[in-house]
Amino acid sequence: MSNDGSVMIVDDTHEILIVLAHVLGEAGYRVRPADTGELALAAVAAEPPELILLDVNLDGISGYEVCRRLKADPASRMIPIIFLSGLIEADERVEGLRLGACDYICKPFHREELLTRVGIHLEAYRMRRRVAEQMDALQRANARLVQEMSERRKASLALGRSEALLSATASAAHMGGWELDIRRQVVTWTDETARIHDRPIGYQPTLEEAISFYIPADQPTIAAAVHLELGFITTLGRLRRVRAVGVARRGQDGAVESLLGVFQDVTDLRVMETNLLQSQELFRRVFQASPLPSALSRLNDGVLLEINPAFATMLGRSQDACLGRTSIEVGIFPDSATRQVMADRLLAERSISAQEIVVQRADGEKLDILYYGVTCQIGNDQIIISKLIDVTERKRSEAAIRRLQEDRAKAMEAVVNSERDAAVGRLAARVAHEVNNPLAAMKAHLAPMRRRAGSTRSSLGLMCSSARSTVSPVWCAICSTSSASGLRIAPRPVLGR
Repeated sequence: MSNDGSVMIVDDTHEILIVLAHVLGEAGYRVRPADTGELALAAVAAEPPELILLDVNLDGISGYEVCRRLKADPASRMIPIIFLSGLIEADERVEGLRLGACDYICKPFHREELLTRVGIHLEAYRMRRRVAEQMDALQRANARLVQEMSERRKASLALGRSEALLSATASAAHMGGWELDIRRQVVTWTDETARIHDRPIGYQPTLEEAISFYIPADQPTIAAAVHLELGFITTLGRLRRVRAVGVARRGQDGAVESLLGVFQDVTDLRVMETNLLQSQELFRRVFQASPLPSALSRLNDGVLLEINPAFATMLGRSQDACLGRTSIEVGIFPDSATRQVMADRLLAERSISAQEIVVQRADGEKLDILYYGVTCQIGNDQIIISKLIDVTERKRSEAAIRRLQEDRAKAMEAVVNSERDAAVGRLAARVAHEVNNPLAAMKAHLAPMRRRAGSTRSSLGLMCSSARSTVSPVWCAICSTSSASGLRIAPRPVLGR
């Protein structure tokens, strides 16, 4: 994973800017700091970075608003944005993701986690950009291919009209034509030639059979016929390709006196055929070399017509084992209903981007996939060009991060409970201390009074008064201790009589 990407940091806390710039710069990234949302928007417009670390709570324009504006601009829409924030509510995280952010990093951040997340999203961004460029190249190549096929059809129609005119002219003049296939030794006749020979229209004799129609004395002349495709240079210096058909005419001594033949200019046809073959070869090379799993399939039945090596590797199958089978049979879709929903959507929208699906490999393992598809017309068939991005590991990492966050929350709760229990214990110890000392003093004070007073009423009143003066400080101490410990004790009246 290359660490030479351009990363913009947007945070209004200079200490955090300095720390993040140091960590990322030390890892090899080119860092561009900004301390306000306005400055960040201007910097992105001037030179878009490859990734943005954006603080949620910025002074002035908030991080959410900066994200919304960046995602609304086609020039910066694809740039991944990672929000920086302290512990926030789930609704706020969902809002950030809805606006287009790809991830969150909580403050204070962990260095390894920061570098890992930045590296993952930077690599994903570069992959998406490569896919977009490849798709654009494929679309341009397909457009050229369609244009060339259209020109070839027009040329074929024009040739058909010319041949029809020539056939009508030849029929009126009782003039036939023929063509010899040297490799197959088969002769093609025009309709008029077939009529002259009293054979049905469309009849194609072998060379031997065609020559046999002629009288023996003329058969050697027919056998000397020439049918070639040649190149020659015109008086203007242009190189042309022609199809030459001729007959050698010999004199009585057997020497060739003249050649009778016809030239057909096939230069443009050969150029179009060459360009078509080159475009097809370019498309095939780009398709096969793509690092992303790619496939061509028919829209109506899902049969795979072509796949690249990355596609076969992802499915755990060979290319031969996939070709000719449907996308359901190789595990792209679980059933025909699911595939039909995707096909209907492609038929209506022409393309699908980043649709989450689950693909099953040959060994039964299930993969989380982002599906990209676009349709095009080739001949009479609607074709789907599919690209698949495996995000299984990313989802597993996200799940692990969520579990770590949950474990951290539970640990924090346990710490709070432990602190509370310790506070209660300390309160109980202080109360016991504050109560035992006054009670011991009160007991020592009341014992001699009881011996001196006897059982008279006045003596009892004196004892009660002395008890109140002793208990009051004790109660005050208890209330003070409970208040300092955060506990509330309701006061209870002390009986005076």
